[in-house]
Amino acid sequence: MISKSISTSTRLSEVSEFAALLFTWTITHCDDYGHMDANPKIVKAIVVPLRDQTAEDVAKALKELEEKKLIRFYEADGRKYLEIDKWDAHQTFKTDRPLMQHSPLPDDEWDAGNQTETKRKPKGNNARLREVKRSEVKRSEEKDPLASMEYLKKVPKEDLQELSTRFSVSEKVIESKAEDLLLYCERSGKRYRNYRSFLLNACKRDLGGGDKAGGKYVGIKKTIAART
Repeated sequence: MISKSISTSTRLSEVSEFAALLFTWTITHCDDYGHMDANPKIVKAIVVPLRDQTAEDVAKALKELEEKKLIRFYEADGRKYLEIDKWDAHQTFKTDRPLMQHSPLPDDEWDAGNQTETKRKPKGNNARLREVKRSEVKRSEEKDPLASMEYLKKVPKEDLQELSTRFSVSEKVIESKAEDLLLYCERSGKRYRNYRSFLLNACKRDLGGGDKAGGKYVGIKKTIAART
């Protein structure tokens, strides 16, 4: 789906016309996780095959979109992929069928084990690999506390002190960020190998320079409360 709010997006209004067009059309070609191959030649061939722009023009437009944080790049299996920002906030899927996946998820991210509840089990050749990864995660959680979401429920005092000092915010802000991430994981069904790294990266993105506003996970508590 393409939400009508896209027409009033401040970030999208600040990119070139071709970049805005490419972003809009790319949404329709992503898999159900908001991912697709980021190779400019492939994006050109799939998304804008009949446009005059070249693969080099596509590469520049993708760079524009990344700089405005409309997309992000990641690597998996030695290839570069892109992810649409705030994908889950604008997409609604039927609950009686699994999501379709044609691009791998980031190397540090995969689905939760409760497929009946989340309906996020991918189809295709990656399905068996994902099952194996979930088994590995389960064993990893038993050995490493950082591989369990329990870390976000009670962040160690020394980590609260370190992060609050690093980002010039109070420990309460860090705890609130951890709670946002926990709710995000529970809502989306996503799992991580290291939740301390997940929290650190979220703080870098959302609290950089001590700015407490904005961020991918901010407001999720209000969204969930409004739906319950």
